[in-house]
Amino acid sequence: MALLNLKKGAADALLDKSQKRFESLVENGLDCVIIISPEGRSKYVSRSVKNILGYTPEEVLNIDITTLVHPDDVIGAQDALMKTLQNPGLPIQGYTSRVKHKNGSWRWIEPVVTNLLHDPAIQGIVDNFRDVTDRINTEEKLKLTSERFLLATKGSNLGIWDMDLANNVLIWDEAMYIIYAITDTSFQLSYGAWLNIIHEDDRNLLHQKVTKLLEDGLSIDLEYRIVRPNNTIRYIRAIAQIYHDDAGKANRIVGTNLDITNHKHYEQTLEQILFDISHIIRQPVTNILGLSNLLEASILKPKELDQLVAYMKESAQNLDDFTTTITNTYLEKKLIMKGLSEKVNDAAALEEH
Repeated sequence: MALLNLKKGAADALLDKSQKRFESLVENGLDCVIIISPEGRSKYVSRSVKNILGYTPEEVLNIDITTLVHPDDVIGAQDALMKTLQNPGLPIQGYTSRVKHKNGSWRWIEPVVTNLLHDPAIQGIVDNFRDVTDRINTEEKLKLTSERFLLATKGSNLGIWDMDLANNVLIWDEAMYIIYAITDTSFQLSYGAWLNIIHEDDRNLLHQKVTKLLEDGLSIDLEYRIVRPNNTIRYIRAIAQIYHDDAGKANRIVGTNLDITNHKHYEQTLEQILFDISHIIRQPVTNILGLSNLLEASILKPKELDQLVAYMKESAQNLDDFTTTITNTYLEKKLIMKGLSEKVNDAAALEEH
């Protein structure tokens, strides 16, 4: 019997020690624990509430905690509570709400609520919550920065992407889908799927560049072609930067895609004009200069003179015809580029609505 009592005493001491350790963790942790009675009154409040909301546990026990919730968040909090009541024993992610601090400021609170009304040891709703004000404020600042950036880049055919290397997850913004002319529902984002959209003549080189980026840990700036679902080709300029975790391991690549198709068409038009000037236009000009020199250096018979004049007229006519052709070609390309630009803007406007 003495041995049994000794064992029981040791077990009670161990249990008491564990209970005190648990109470210490609850009382001094970053989270606050409030147990709400079936009547809706607070029946237990951990001391950490003072660090979060400025009130002492005794003060919270004597007020209706629900009256501290911001009016705009009351409905969301009530809906979360109803879900908790319908799921006894199951921890439910509560509604992140603003709760009034003792100093009058508003703090963002993220709760996890569990219905333990059926538990004889608890007989209440356990609300375990933490202060997430700093996180919410940071998210709002990032959102505002993102909105400003999107506004600044709107209409510039600039898309932004972010790749999680550890999980092979690729994230695109809306502009990326517009550039590639695909929808987020018809395309499963991944590195392999994106690589398949690249023009086959550029694919291997691009893959080599990305591989080198991962090896060197630097940045890249290159151009390549993509093939849209309707088989049209667009020229893309890509700039990307690799990022590393605290251990120095590459974990993200963030980059931009700029549709430079109109610029490429313009460059190609200029190159064609330069080629035509240096090769095609020079021929009739050379002919005219040669015939002029012949006139100056020779005494020609009337028949020879007539023939020479005919050659000069033919060369002049060829030059005039080609000048007209190259002017029309330039104007046509200009109209095409303008039309492409308008289509891109129309697509962006459509996406906005």
